[in-house]
Parts: sequence; structure tokens; C-alpha cells
Amino acid sequence: LQNKSNKIGFCFSYPVELTPKMDGKLLRWTKEMRAPEVVGRFIGRGLLEALGPAGDGKSVVMLNDTAATLLAGRAAGNTTCGSYVGFILGTGANIAYLEKNKNILKAGHLDPSASQAVNVESGGFSRAPRGDIDRLLDRESENPGSHRFEKMISGKYLPKIALGALKKGAREGLFGASCSLWINGLEKLDHGQMDALIHNDNETISKFAMLPESDRNGIQATLNALIERAGKLAAVNITAAVVKAVREDKELPVCINMDGATYYKTPGIRENTEFYLKKMLGERNIPYLLAHVDHAPIIGAAIAGLVNTPG
Repeated sequence: LQNKSNKIGFCFSYPVELTPKMDGKLLRWTKEMRAPEVVGRFIGRGLLEALGPAGDGKSVVMLNDTAATLLAGRAAGNTTCGSYVGFILGTGANIAYLEKNKNILKAGHLDPSASQAVNVESGGFSRAPRGDIDRLLDRESENPGSHRFEKMISGKYLPKIALGALKKGAREGLFGASCSLWINGLEKLDHGQMDALIHNDNETISKFAMLPESDRNGIQATLNALIERAGKLAAVNITAAVVKAVREDKELPVCINMDGATYYKTPGIRENTEFYLKKMLGERNIPYLLAHVDHAPIIGAAIAGLVNTPG
């Protein structure tokens, strides 16, 4: 790549303060990342420094993965849409949408007739109703009080919420004695184990097969309820962005490019999200198109690097 282009599109999935030179200063880490020495530093500049001689003469355009996903959706042939949204539900959760510059009041230098992608950092939304397990998980996280919404729906935290819910159920007598003993003996729950419990996969978790049927059903009901909640909250997030993205010509659909391993691979997440999205946007008579572009953040970052010139 060194001899192919002097432009680099750098997709960075954490909160930054972007500059007119298209670099970004890291504001804070999320998703349990631990590298405090990087906070407050410019990421693009650091990348070029790390590249050494290979970075000479190169420029970096930095953008969030949701903005990159939005660009990939626009570039994938969905040109008949009125506006575009990029949504990611993976290790974390976030969304970007197209906003008219005239509505971005904190930046007075923008062309009011144009639009730009806005990285919402919606994982930091703090008004979603939380339960005891959500509050406990937040307190024990690396960044308590921050990104509360992300901690309710994203892949980094769903298995922890699931284990917390099962242990709370065991304490409150939801399960029988043998099942409660088994649950309390679980030190952690990963995605594979959570998926196995939802699917009644006895080969993956052999001890699950020895539990009474009523307890197995109770475990599955608990996990499915958490998955449904995550899907509903994801749909709320997407609906809010779509409502903001709608143009004057409401006949044209809003393209929503969906990305993230949690969205596509965690059983029930996609189905619940799309069910509630249809309900929420249908009630508002907003047409939309769901899209999926393989490797969307990479494609979007490449587009950003090619079409932008840092000032």
C-alpha cells in the first residue's frame, strides 16, 4: 500500500474531537479499553508517527466506524434513497446519520445548503430505563456512569447482563435447587455459552441437559427477554436517527446500513430489532431500506480517505 496511495482513511471507533485537519483527539475510551496514556492525544498523528518512514508524505482522514458504515451504504448503489444512516451493534453500539448543516448550530463555518454525517455517540445515551443488573454492571465497569445505553445492548456486555439476570433469578427462587447451584457456580458466561443456552444446545453445555425442563425453559425465557429488550432498544436508537435524517421529500426511503457481529450473529437480536423498527417507523409513515455491506467500515474509511484532503 505504501506505493499505491498517499491517503489513509482511518476508522476509529471511540469518542474523539475531530479537527478541520481531519485528525481526532481521543476524549475517552469505551468498551473496557485500557490505555490511559493515549487519552488526549491526536490519533491520526500518532498513526503516522508509528508508521515511521512509511508514513512520510501520507495524510490521514479519520472517521468513526458508524460514519464509515453510512458512507458504505451510500456507495453500495442505494442511490435512490433520500438520506442515509449507519448503525453498528457489535462490541459497542453507535449510529450516524446525515444532518443538514443549517441545523448544526455549534459550528458556524459550515455551508448551510450542504449536509454532513454526524456521529451521534448514542451509546452514551443515559435516559433509557435501567434495572438493578444494569446499574451494577455500570458500577463495576471500567468507565462507570459513561455509555450506559451501550452497556444495555452491545456484545461486550450482553453475556454479563445475562449472567447477572440468571444469578438474580437464582437468588429470588426462580429456579430449582440444582439449577440455582449450577448457575451460582458459573464465574462467567461468553457468547458461545449464551447462544447455546438460548438454543438448548446440550452438547456445548452438557450440564444444562441434566437440569429439569422447567428450569431450562426458565433460563431460555430469561435470556430471550434480554435479547428482546436489546432489539427494542436498538430499534429506538435507529428510529431516532431516521427521524432526524428524513428529508423534505418523505417519499424517498432512508437507507439504513446495518453492521456488527452482535446484530447479525447473536440469536434473536436482528429479528427483534427489525420487528420493532417496522413498528416504530411504520407508525410514523417513514419509508426505509435496510442494507448490509460486507466490510462496511473498511469501505467507508477508504472512501473518506480518497475524497477528502486534510486542510
